[in-house]
Amino acid sequence: MAQVGDYWQHYREQAQSDEPELDPQRSRGGIHELELAIDVMDAIYNDRKEIWYVNMPNRGALADFPSDLVVEMPGFVDQSGITPLVQGHLPRQVRGLVEMLGEYQALAAEAAWSGNRKQAIQALASNPLVLSTQKATAIYDEMAHALRAYLPDRLLQ
Repeated sequence: MAQVGDYWQHYREQAQSDEPELDPQRSRGGIHELELAIDVMDAIYNDRKEIWYVNMPNRGALADFPSDLVVEMPGFVDQSGITPLVQGHLPRQVRGLVEMLGEYQALAAEAAWSGNRKQAIQALASNPLVLSTQKATAIYDEMAHALRAYLPDRLLQ
């Protein structure tokens, strides 16, 4: 977090430059993530009719998942925006794991935005690498202690 100001300063400097050149070491999330975002915006603005892998609400593209679940998938990009490409059903051997990860991520996001410590631990316990309230409590308490300066009180009590 201490470096975020430097990233934005670098972006401001480059935006005003006649020949902008982004430094990968000063790019939040990595320069390739920034380039992807720019390429997708370019495809929308210039109606390029291209396919890009993006994170977006499922909207029925993966038949086994809720429409509002955000997933990474190919999307058709043109002047009207991004349309998810229908993927159908996932193979059975991966569907269960992906469902568990999706639910874990949704529960973790809900706990982070508006939940409390108990809900955060329940979310962590639903992670397929944890699957235990006892483990989740130990992991959460250690993480929350280390990050207490950045967490709201509702996630610490």
